[in-house]
Amino acid sequence: MFLARVRVSVRLWRLYTLATVALCLCNAFARALTVTRGEITSIPAEHRTGSASLVQDLLVLQPENTAEAVQGLVLGTSCDVYVDYAVNSECTSCVATVRFLGTSRSVLNRYSVSARDASLSIEGTSSDLRIEVILHRASSLRSLTLEGTSDVVVGDNTMAQDNASASVSIVVTGVGSIYLPEQATYNVKQFVVKVVGSGDVSIPGKQINADDVDVQVQGSGSICLAVQNVLVKGSTSLQGTSSGDISVNAAHFKTERLAVAVQGSGDVSFSQPGSCNEATVTVAGAGDVHIGNVRCIDVDVELAGSGNVVVQSQRSLSGNRFGSGDIYYQGEEPEYVTEKRIPGSSRPHLIAEPYRGQLPLKPCLIQPRRPRQESPMAFKPSQSSPWKTESGWNTTWSTPEPYSPPSSTPAAHTGGVIVRVRWLGLGLLVIAVVLALYEFQGWRRRHRGPNERSPLLGNDVPVYI
Repeated sequence: MFLARVRVSVRLWRLYTLATVALCLCNAFARALTVTRGEITSIPAEHRTGSASLVQDLLVLQPENTAEAVQGLVLGTSCDVYVDYAVNSECTSCVATVRFLGTSRSVLNRYSVSARDASLSIEGTSSDLRIEVILHRASSLRSLTLEGTSDVVVGDNTMAQDNASASVSIVVTGVGSIYLPEQATYNVKQFVVKVVGSGDVSIPGKQINADDVDVQVQGSGSICLAVQNVLVKGSTSLQGTSSGDISVNAAHFKTERLAVAVQGSGDVSFSQPGSCNEATVTVAGAGDVHIGNVRCIDVDVELAGSGNVVVQSQRSLSGNRFGSGDIYYQGEEPEYVTEKRIPGSSRPHLIAEPYRGQLPLKPCLIQPRRPRQESPMAFKPSQSSPWKTESGWNTTWSTPEPYSPPSSTPAAHTGGVIVRVRWLGLGLLVIAVVLALYEFQGWRRRHRGPNERSPLLGNDVPVYI
């Protein structure tokens, strides 16, 4: 009797697990973005702004009666890409439009667009076209990843701004470049910038107000952080590996903790004044670290190699020095400077000396290699597409408006209930099929002969030898 109860419990647990997985899959499919591809049409000669003569629009649609938006964008591209924001008053369920502009149909067909959850992915290898990603939800993009060789120019009102729980991530893994908007204000939880390879990231803007900022360069690329105001409540981490450079050119920089780590020949520099409570600097190689413009209360330095370190400490400066590199302090001498013995020497040596060199004043902003050619009009979709407009070729995008989730109107509420009931019915159908299979299994077990083979889904009958 006890074993029978155990078997029943195991079966019920299996059913519960399968039902949960089925409902989760149904919910995931219900909330996924969908992509609708339009036809390739010709651009009238009077509206062409370059060599492109063909255009194709792909609409990214949100699930029915949801507040979904494009939060992630992955670009495996090798052509110029422009990410911008505009309201699409003709299609309220459209969260984005991907526009291909080229000279031949074969080139346009080499690119594919796919959606997964709230992320959009564009893949292709041809460089003989231009791509415009037009977001229809303001400040919805949280993650931008470039895996190709493109120059990506990002417009205003695209990246997440006033969202204290959001994390903004900018990643370059190839040889391309990303240029963020000049008027952006990032009030977010975390701001992450990463370059792997020889790519570049240029970050102008008005302000970064975050709990943590993480900047990494792994390779020969470079990152320029030229936001006017950088206010970090927690830690600011700058990590350089190989020959990549990190430059900070902020008019006002303030952080609780500053951590700088360099491995290789890359440099890290601050060209304008700032402040922090505590700073740690680790250098292994020939790279230089110049944070002398950032006045910190306590500074700790670990220097191994031929690189030089310039810091500014108000109270204490401590650290170790191995190799031919030097440690300097800018401004007034700290109140406490730790002494150590140089390996192989019997005389004490101050770890730091006054800095009398030049300050890093060179601008770090990286300009796009191929600036965008502005077009005063938006192209009309093809006649056979379901989103065609009647306003003709002179249609322009509406003025930017902040994105807010749809209000809970009775119509929207009813539609949402219908969608939920639809997927709940599918989940119940899956459960019913599973129950039927297990009932069939039990019937076979009860009615099979002594010489019949065991059922396919397990064998609960003991075998005696």
